[in-house]
Amino acid sequence: MSVTETIAYIAHHLKLVGRPDQLFAEDALSLIHTTSRGYPRAVNNLVL
Repeated sequence: MSVTETIAYIAHHLKLVGRPDQLFAEDALSLIHTTSRGYPRAVNNLVL
């Protein structure tokens, strides 16, 4: 996924669990994307 898709992915999953506000700062979201290389499963392991 791209950075934009990763951010949207995280926001979507946080909304599903009842957290509609932005939980992570922009620099943290960028770091999550870089660390996970955009792979959804890796994003899940880091965030959810």
